[in-house]
Amino acid sequence: MTGSFTWICTGVILNLASKEYSKAIKNHLAENTRFITCVFGERIQDKIVEKGTLAKMARGEMFRFMAENQIRQMEEIRSFNCLGYEFSKTESNDITLVFVKRNLDQ
Repeated sequence: MTGSFTWICTGVILNLASKEYSKAIKNHLAENTRFITCVFGERIQDKIVEKGTLAKMARGEMFRFMAENQIRQMEEIRSFNCLGYEFSKTESNDITLVFVKRNLDQ
């Protein structure tokens, strides 16, 4: 499955799927399953905006990062920094991990 990454033993699903696919899955999860979505976007006028192709590439890189680094803990995901994206603690919450593209002009 390339659209999501699951820690079966912990009851957590890290959602790396598109919004459309996620909607189809989310309604069929067990009530006690934590469904955490990764958002990859750019800050534009104080908003986080996802750009389709870039977000899709970042989701694939996140999957690769998790596999290559044998990620086992949710906290480890926050160290992802590929394609110019970095974890944003201020934009994230319990169900959404937000990664914001660095402004390379700075």
